[in-house]
Amino acid sequence: MERNLLKLNPSKTVFLPISRSSPHTNYLPLRLNDSTVSSPSQHTRNLCISFDCNLNFRKHISTLRRSYFYELKRLSTIRNFLPRASFETVIHSYVTSKLDFCNILFNGLPDIDVNSIKSILNTCAKTVTRAKKYDSASLQLKTLHWLPIVQRAKFEALPLNHKRAHNDIDLPAYFKDHDTQVKIPTRFTRSASGILLNSSFRPKLVSSSQRCFQSCGADLWNGLPDTIRNIKNYNSSNRQ
Repeated sequence: MERNLLKLNPSKTVFLPISRSSPHTNYLPLRLNDSTVSSPSQHTRNLCISFDCNLNFRKHISTLRRSYFYELKRLSTIRNFLPRASFETVIHSYVTSKLDFCNILFNGLPDIDVNSIKSILNTCAKTVTRAKKYDSASLQLKTLHWLPIVQRAKFEALPLNHKRAHNDIDLPAYFKDHDTQVKIPTRFTRSASGILLNSSFRPKLVSSSQRCFQSCGADLWNGLPDTIRNIKNYNSSNRQ
């Protein structure tokens, strides 16, 4: 930072240790300069996402539930004054569009956390279709042609993998820095005709591979049919 003529603001600096087993209280405070010490924090907010020391995003999910159920309660008061198509547009504007923001982070979460997010989308669907409390939420989603929360997270991850596989010029630079290049088959197989992604990330735990984008992103892309993986135009593959 001194080399780039930058100065750190201690009042806006958060020390967030990330560990799967050790709590944040086990870490010593971080000394920023001679007079400022930053204590370990349990969670912090970055780009509207609450990151916690275990990366389970439960703090973020709790905030989502509290905020969006409040929005749904307010929007339900004007439901009788709008046509169904207009009210669905309002729901997308205030709830579902924000729910899809950075939803790639939801990939590989435990079912107990996914169900908490799923309840928000299910309530949105029932509010639009005017379904009763104990009606099937899956049926409402199918009626509205909405993807469930897990499929929505996977669908948002696939465009990035399409750019990685076809070396798109719009691919972010931080993806180009990793060794996640196109996989070159060692022998001819039925899957050798399609473009596959190769990941050099080798996790020690299965749960880590389900969360890391380098691993789960490549698995999602390699699971697509060859006819979709070989399409260079993203708009065509997106429609299919």
